Amino acid sequence: MGRVRAVALLVLLAAGEPGTATIEKARFAGRWYEHARMPSFFQKGCTDTTATYTLNEKGEFDVVNRCLKEGSESTVSGTMWVDDEREPGKLTLQLFWPIRPKLWVLERADDYSWAVLGSPDKQKAWVLARSPVLDEGLRTSLVAKLEARGYPVKQLERVTHTADAGTP
Repeated sequence: MGRVRAVALLVLLAAGEPGTATIEKARFAGRWYEHARMPSFFQKGCTDTTATYTLNEKGEFDVVNRCLKEGSESTVSGTMWVDDEREPGKLTLQLFWPIRPKLWVLERADDYSWAVLGSPDKQKAWVLARSPVLDEGLRTSLVAKLEARGYPVKQLERVTHTADAGTP
């Protein structure tokens, strides 16, 4: 029995950290619409939230997060990079110096039409899509994926996108 456990442990270790999807940087770049998120101080009161990732000459992403707060546009910019090219789904984000949270791409569509991101400590999570409209069945399925991974999905906030808000 001990040998079976040891082999199972070796298989798990060889597979690497579970729960991250690989990304191709060029395909991951672009505008993402936020559809669900864990609460955070800098997004309090935000609607119509987008994150735009632009691949720069260093191979990192220039990040611009936009939202509407009380009818005015709020913008936060920063940088995001892949920590280890052998694990391209594990990212570090810096919006506010010196804070550099880890951000994992947990799931993504083959065509990059949606992605589910989360922090390794399961305290932050996002459901993103390329469109401001996300099918409710798909949204429910993506939230269920977070729940299956142990994220506290009851804390998720739904992000609304209004037709008259334009595209922040």
